[in-house]
Amino acid sequence: MKIRFTHTITYLETDTKYKAKFSVLFRYLQDAAILHSEKAGYRMDSFIQGGQGWVLNKMDMKVFRYPEYQETIEMITWSRSINGVKAKREFFICNNREKLIAASSVWVFVDSIRMKIMKTPEEMEARYTVEPETAWNENLEQWRADRILPADCGERISTRISDYDPMGHINNTVYFDFIETAISRKIGTPVRISGVKIQFIHELHPNTFWVNVGLQKADGKYLFTISDDQHVNAAGELFLEAV
Repeated sequence: MKIRFTHTITYLETDTKYKAKFSVLFRYLQDAAILHSEKAGYRMDSFIQGGQGWVLNKMDMKVFRYPEYQETIEMITWSRSINGVKAKREFFICNNREKLIAASSVWVFVDSIRMKIMKTPEEMEARYTVEPETAWNENLEQWRADRILPADCGERISTRISDYDPMGHINNTVYFDFIETAISRKIGTPVRISGVKIQFIHELHPNTFWVNVGLQKADGKYLFTISDDQHVNAAGELFLEAV
């Protein structure tokens, strides 16, 4: 079963060039995954109250073209597999037949109270249904992010109360606000993210007031980390293009 819904880009979702912000595009993918769960009978509030839920582990996302202000786009998502404690989910964002975004992701099913990985219920695969098509990266599960960057390549950024979601932690979409802020400060010249691979490692807790975003140029891309005072919370690779 493929889930589809449409959306028209609003003014507040765009940047200074009237293109959709990257964090907004990432949120669309998250919204599509939530919609699929709810159509399969798994409401997010029921998941949270029941002490269970899906946590995004990895995402590989390619932007072919940024949608623009007042452009109507279609989000498409489907489950490629659900096995044991993990699930693979695929995404497209399109305008008619033009493919704007392609993404692949890996999720883990967790006990959200003890934050421990747990096995998916037996009936879950049948309720979501599975489509074998890969949107972008068939081998994402095998990829591991580099978590160690030089200490002098970081940018310190404050968190905000609006960054937190109903589960009480900083939402994954906010990580890209941190990344785009660090890019603007560290690189200086106007650039836009054309692709990203990210591995989410530790959640950012409610008492996190600052994060450190590390950036290091390497072989035509940028390696990045997002850290609090104790952990590397996320790490990955960025591909940038001139604006």
